[in-house]
Amino acid sequence: MLKYHDKLIKILEKLKPKIRQNIDSILSQGNLKVSYKEDDSVVTQIDLLISDMFKTELSEVFPNVNFYSEEDPSRLDFPLFMLDPVDGTKELAAGRDEWVVSFGLYFSDKLSDKRNFSWIYNPMNGIEISSLMKIDDLKAEYIAPYLVSRTEISEGMHDKLDGAVGMGSIAYKLALLALGATDGVISEKPKHIWDIAAGTHILINLGFTCTANEKPLDHIQIIYDSPIIWKK
Repeated sequence: MLKYHDKLIKILEKLKPKIRQNIDSILSQGNLKVSYKEDDSVVTQIDLLISDMFKTELSEVFPNVNFYSEEDPSRLDFPLFMLDPVDGTKELAAGRDEWVVSFGLYFSDKLSDKRNFSWIYNPMNGIEISSLMKIDDLKAEYIAPYLVSRTEISEGMHDKLDGAVGMGSIAYKLALLALGATDGVISEKPKHIWDIAAGTHILINLGFTCTANEKPLDHIQIIYDSPIIWKK
C-alpha cells in the first residue's frame, strides 16, 4: 500500500465518529437547516460541516494537494481531493438514509490511475467501501436488477426498464452496485464529477463497465452527458 493511503485511512477513521456525532446532534435537535443554491439544489449545514471537517484535516497532512468539493469548488488541478460531503442531500432532508459521503484523491484526469484512492461512507447505516477493497470482500443483500433515480422514476424516464427501483444518491447506488446489491445503475440525467468520481473509480477497479453517452467513463471532467451506465 502506498504511504499516502495509510495517511488517508487514518484521517478517515478519525473523521467517521466525528461526522456521526455531529449528525446525531443536529438531527436529534430537529433543527436541520435546509437552503437552496442558485441552481435550486439543496444544501444543509451538514454539507458545510463535513466539507469544513475534511478540508481542515487534509490541509494539515497534505498542504500541497488541491481541494475540490461540491460546496467548495475551485479548479481541477492535480493532484486533488474530490469531496461530495453529502451526496443525496434531498434524501437527508427528507429523513431517508440513502445518502453518503463521497471522497477521493486523484493524481491525474484518469480515474483508473493506480495511484488514486476513493472512499464512500454512509454514516447512517455504516456501509463503507473503498478502492482498496477486493470484490470478494463486498457483499450485500440483492435489491433489484437496476437502481435508478427516484426522481427519474417519477418523471417516467424508466417506464420501459424492467426491474428498475428508484433510490436516492447516485454515489450510494454505485456503492450498492459494488457490493452486489444490483446488476446495474443508470442515470438519464447529466452528473457532476463530485457525484460519481469515487463510485466510478471503485467500480473500474473491480472490473465493472462504466460509460457516459456511450463512451468509456475513465476521465475526470466537471460534468458528464447522459445516459450514464454502470454495470457488471
